[in-house]
Amino acid sequence: MAFTETCTKCDGTGLLRWGVIDRPDHKKSCWDCEGVGHKTFKTSPEDRALARARAQKKRDEALLARQEKRLAKQREITGGLTFAEKQVEREAQWAEEKAKAEDVPTGKITVSGTILKVDLKDTPFGSVWKMTVKDNNGFVVWGSIPSIDGRVANCAKGDTITFSATVTPSDKDPKFGFFKRPTKAVLTESTRENRIGILDPDPEPEEFIAPHKEWNLMEDRR
Repeated sequence: MAFTETCTKCDGTGLLRWGVIDRPDHKKSCWDCEGVGHKTFKTSPEDRALARARAQKKRDEALLARQEKRLAKQREITGGLTFAEKQVEREAQWAEEKAKAEDVPTGKITVSGTILKVDLKDTPFGSVWKMTVKDNNGFVVWGSIPSIDGRVANCAKGDTITFSATVTPSDKDPKFGFFKRPTKAVLTESTRENRIGILDPDPEPEEFIAPHKEWNLMEDRR
């Protein structure tokens, strides 16, 4: 037994207002019903609806299984939390630390803390190494990496550094500021296994990979 239904693409006209002109009268045939205006099926509309529902249920179950597998892997990595939950926890921790932090002072001070980030910035005077430092008093400052023994300090993220500099608070955030003319720097390198200072050569790869023309020098150091 066959079941005939009106084509839902062309509403039974066999024609479309868009597509390729493929008729002698310069009209456009419906590609779904091949221009006849109806479609023939071996099963009833009810049976096809049930089949679509079963297929959709299987797809939903497979998607849920993949999501649960991905979340289980995230919990294994973080020790019980998904990446999203871990991010919420970190943001709450950062907000608490920022609330307890002192405001950035003004003038010549001694900064002592941990390097959060190092970066190479292009300026009108050439490329300059910059660093972001979280002081032991909680505030964060940004500026040029100081020199030690006549050359830029070979610092990396996670190192501890102490230096003197002129500090100016940001107009937007009293907990963040900028420093300039850093001097008397003392650097204590971190002990993490994959530490790479800004002056250290990159590790030799196992096999040669041609460098991209816009290779970011800091990608392996973050």
